[in-house]
Amino acid sequence: MPRAGQSLTLAGYGAARGGDRRSIGRYRGATLNVVEPYGPSRILVWLKAPGAGGCQGDSGGPILEGAAVVAVAAWVKDACGGLTQGILLGPQRDWIDRTLSGWGASARW
Repeated sequence: MPRAGQSLTLAGYGAARGGDRRSIGRYRGATLNVVEPYGPSRILVWLKAPGAGGCQGDSGGPILEGAAVVAVAAWVKDACGGLTQGILLGPQRDWIDRTLSGWGASARW
């Protein structure tokens, strides 16, 4: 589980500049710091860095610790570059495994 102050990488194809549709569609990544590791539900991670953050269109993209996906981008404050929220995968792992199994698939954890 990520800890406050730890760096994670957000990746996605969202806008580079809020409201600029021409900046959408290019794969980008940003290193962000964990501000709040869990939130009250213990399934959230909050990330922030000066001048960087998720943007419109990044939702659903991976949040990585090294090469491992630890969360999925879910929300960003403002249009681009603000406080970013991710949903941690660890607490969802049993549900993900059961769902994939029902589809005849499995995750490579």
